[in-house]
Amino acid sequence: MKRFLTLIVLLAFAIIMPAQTLSLEEAKALARKNNPEYQSKLAEYEAVKWNTQAVLGSALPALNLSGTYLYSDPVTTVAGGIKLNNDLRTISLNLSQPIFLGGKVWQAYQLGKLNERMSELSLRSFGITLGLEVEKKYQSVQSLIQAEQLSQKQFNSAQKNMLMAELKYESGLISEADLLRFRSTLATREIALLQADMALELAQSDLSNYLGIDSLPELEQASLDIADPLLERLVMMDKAASDAFVNNALGYAQGNNLGIKALETSTALAKKAYGISKSAFLPSVMLTGSRQFRENGIDRYEFTGSNQIMLTASFAILPQYANYAATRKAYHDYRAGLQRSKNSINGISLGVQSSVLSLITTAKQVKAAKLARDYSALSYAQLVERFSLNMLSAAELIDAEVMDSAAALALINANMNYQKSLSALLGALGSEDINLITTLLDK
Repeated sequence: MKRFLTLIVLLAFAIIMPAQTLSLEEAKALARKNNPEYQSKLAEYEAVKWNTQAVLGSALPALNLSGTYLYSDPVTTVAGGIKLNNDLRTISLNLSQPIFLGGKVWQAYQLGKLNERMSELSLRSFGITLGLEVEKKYQSVQSLIQAEQLSQKQFNSAQKNMLMAELKYESGLISEADLLRFRSTLATREIALLQADMALELAQSDLSNYLGIDSLPELEQASLDIADPLLERLVMMDKAASDAFVNNALGYAQGNNLGIKALETSTALAKKAYGISKSAFLPSVMLTGSRQFRENGIDRYEFTGSNQIMLTASFAILPQYANYAATRKAYHDYRAGLQRSKNSINGISLGVQSSVLSLITTAKQVKAAKLARDYSALSYAQLVERFSLNMLSAAELIDAEVMDSAAALALINANMNYQKSLSALLGALGSEDINLITTLLDK
């Protein structure tokens, strides 16, 4: 009786509680948490940040406490025949402060900050790439769910048409050849349904493996409804509006594209390396102070204190030619990196322009595919009614069914391409915020 009541309670909770769904943002968070490469880059970024702090620490004063214990056998004898103790103790406290190191520490600190920036950009770039890959796999599963539902619907429709055809064949209204056509269509639809099921299962396994989880929860339901303000605006854009959108996207990418930022940081690193190479010609100045307590060798544990202050300056005289050659090499490395950066930035800008135009094109394809799907569905429903009234041949009905299926699948593919174009543009802009597209359109 208790087991029965427990089962009733569990069934009630299953009915009342909604099924847990996995949103796209939750999937991206899972991927970042479980992806080893992303976690490795995150650890590298933290290591680079602490390395920069270590460089800065080298410019701070250093304080050292040291002690010496010296045992002599035989004992040391000084003038007058006085013998010193066998053991001798010394304690000293040393403070050193770099005054000027030719700018090496400051330059190294700035270089460290640039390396930190480069590591951060690498982390963000990989995070966006990882997110786009998750989005691609996530949307692929959603599209295959829609395709599987479409295949199931087509299979059910083929079964209904088959029953109708059998009744007509028994009544002598259609020929055996027509009946065989319906049977062939039903078998084809069954095969398509099995293939859709298998493709969906493989895509779900691929996504769950990529997210690093054992089983994939139910995904948020995707919609083919194009009542999307962004899509509608893209569909209605003319040539002037498209050009303005392209210019706004290029302007935003110049300051926010992670590839461009990485190239600029790389150029700054080369310039900083050139600056460090020039510091080899500058002198170094170090200030050192010490306080020492030393036994006199006769009275144990009687210490005498002494102070020292020392200012040391050094300047490299030779080899200066090697330093000059290293400086010229760093200069030309900087110039070469600058030119490579300009060329790569041009390529990135072209990619942004291509992504914008692709987004506009795919949005219009979704609109056209939706209209084609609506017309084909309406036409097919009318033709089915005419076939039931013996006003349409079997061949014409089967052709109409094929056209309706093609239109439905074209809509799924068009929507998938639109989502891919949207993700590609966001990636080119260095963002994951879809509201950014609307902001660029409003400028």
